[in-house]
Amino acid sequence: MTTKPQWKSGTQIFFSLLLIGGGLLLLLHNFDLLDLGPVWRLWPFILVAIGIHKLLLVNRWTNIGEGVWWIFLGLWLHISFNHVWDLGFWDTWPLLIVAWGVSILWNGFVKESCHCLAQENGNGN
Repeated sequence: MTTKPQWKSGTQIFFSLLLIGGGLLLLLHNFDLLDLGPVWRLWPFILVAIGIHKLLLVNRWTNIGEGVWWIFLGLWLHISFNHVWDLGFWDTWPLLIVAWGVSILWNGFVKESCHCLAQENGNGN
């Protein structure tokens, strides 16, 4: 008996189509068949949208960090590539290290908080 493959969710289909469409647009742009012009400068906001989407789907505190990372990465890339406030990659790359440190602290704090709550509720080890 064979079974049909199951889609994980509508999100999987959406992001697959987004990747295909985005790849085709970039290919047409590279072949000079389509001028993306100023739209090309806004591509990092796709990452921001992914982060917002992930934050909207969060069901536990431990999952917030992933959405925040996507948003941070999108904003950082936009600022760096488009020289917002005259800041470029070489000016802003240390922010990645700072964000990484914040992420480590956040994950430790959230895991510790969840562990304490589990012990208070009698579910901890």
